[in-house]
Amino acid sequence: MSSQPFLEEGYSRKDGQWKLTANHLLLGVTPEEVDWWWDNINSTERYKLWHPTDHISFEWLISPKQQGHIGSLQRVREYLNGFLPGHPSELVIRWEDPKGAEAQYAHVLLATGNDQDTQVKARLMHEYEPLHDGSGTRMRSHFWFPGNAPEVMVASLYQHNRQEMAYLATFLPWLHRAEVEMPRSGAYFAKGNDSIIYEEIADSSGGLHPQYLLKTSEGNVHSGDIVTLVQSQSLDMAQWSWVSA
Repeated sequence: MSSQPFLEEGYSRKDGQWKLTANHLLLGVTPEEVDWWWDNINSTERYKLWHPTDHISFEWLISPKQQGHIGSLQRVREYLNGFLPGHPSELVIRWEDPKGAEAQYAHVLLATGNDQDTQVKARLMHEYEPLHDGSGTRMRSHFWFPGNAPEVMVASLYQHNRQEMAYLATFLPWLHRAEVEMPRSGAYFAKGNDSIIYEEIADSSGGLHPQYLLKTSEGNVHSGDIVTLVQSQSLDMAQWSWVSA
């Protein structure tokens, strides 16, 4: 990515480019969950979990299911912490091969991005590793921009990045458990006498469709994909316990 030393924190302009670095503590999140997230953002609803106010829309142009991780392509629309209010950025972002990245942590996401309005091209890298005590993940995010990018945009991105990584820690553990662990283990979420379980329903052609069921102590049953279920029922997943099968 760059032969220049990383900034410890913040942003500066040197040698014709901006460099931005932000450090994050993702408590309760494993590096493997973060690895999974990059290829499973998948929808606007999930993208909005990552930043409810700044993130507007998400779509895969080339999904990891088609391409694999390297070369997958996404289009997003987002605000950057108040930069150009009413005029969200539209970005096309490509996941790149992390091999050879000058990272200090073991897990690396490498990407290039292009703003469709300003044609500002950027590179980014998220590097991360488990905390020594096993309580979560430490991450360092790096961005490289052309030096003619306005400083107010770089400052806004710095704040936006810090905010979205804080949001990531609030939902990624339960989302990963629901979509990866529940289907293969039979585990479930519980809160008092309420529960969220996973099941597969056969259709008329014999295919199986996954769904999640919220069963309440009053005997009500609500179904849907996990994100829709959580949002439609206004569930605070921090109050739900994980029950192993």
